[in-house]
Amino acid sequence: MLATDPHGRAAGGNDWAGLLAGIDPLADPELRNEALERAVSSVPSSKLQEALAALAGAEGGTAAEFRELLLRRWAEGNPKTAADWIEQFRGLSVCGDYLVQVAVAWADTDYVAAWAWANSLPEGESKQKALMAAAYEESRFDPKTVLAATSTLPSSADRDRLLAYAVSQWTSSDPAAAKLWVEKLSNPTLRQMLGASAVVALADSDGAGAANLAAEFLDSGPEQDRVAVAVVQRWAQNAPLSAAQWIIQFPDTPVREEALQALATVWTAHDNDGMSSWLNSLPNGPLRSAAAEAQSQALRATGLAMTSLAR
Repeated sequence: MLATDPHGRAAGGNDWAGLLAGIDPLADPELRNEALERAVSSVPSSKLQEALAALAGAEGGTAAEFRELLLRRWAEGNPKTAADWIEQFRGLSVCGDYLVQVAVAWADTDYVAAWAWANSLPEGESKQKALMAAAYEESRFDPKTVLAATSTLPSSADRDRLLAYAVSQWTSSDPAAAKLWVEKLSNPTLRQMLGASAVVALADSDGAGAANLAAEFLDSGPEQDRVAVAVVQRWAQNAPLSAAQWIIQFPDTPVREEALQALATVWTAHDNDGMSSWLNSLPNGPLRSAAAEAQSQALRATGLAMTSLAR
């Protein structure tokens, strides 16, 4: 099978650079991605290594994306061979990106083997990239396993982001088990951070449960305030009145104003009459005034957006 250009024409032979030249001019991201995917799919399996070798020195964003997609396709079928091929780039800037592609493809079929391979790499940034990539991929299917393997790694911003992502994934499928795991963490800072991730993830499906969990799990302070606003943003998508009733319980603080603004932004966009009805049911006072101002700001923002679209 010959490689094709974005319009489906044969690129001819092994003219990999010519193939990329047909993709480079595409400005539309969707068309460009489709063209890249077609190009990658059109390369015969027997030519994958040849194409990678031929493009090893090519410069430009398109060439880099094409190489990485080709490498991931190769690794999907033969991850060990692809991993061995990367050894020649050890010490070069592209090595880390290549390791990520193999780690993702390998973890998708055999996470245990992918993790063992990534963990055997020489210490350094490239190893961490590969470990994180494999763990992120597995988190979509088995976050519990990922949390067990990575929670003991040295603390870092990358590790903490991964743990938060895995907890969010687990909460979406089994909130009770995720909550129990987080509760058992001995590190109070990590427990608070991952508790916040669990609360926000739960809010997508159970706003009331997320609200209760936030009050139970999180200490008073800026993090609890941030999470409270995030819960309102998600809860209001499905049950704005329930989210509004929760906000009524907030003390008269800046976080209540932020929560009201989050509520109004969502509610006025979908059901401004419903927002107005709730607002009119409130007694005169600071809460009603703050809610009215939030609705007014949301309507102004919507009006500006509509004006912009009309131009």
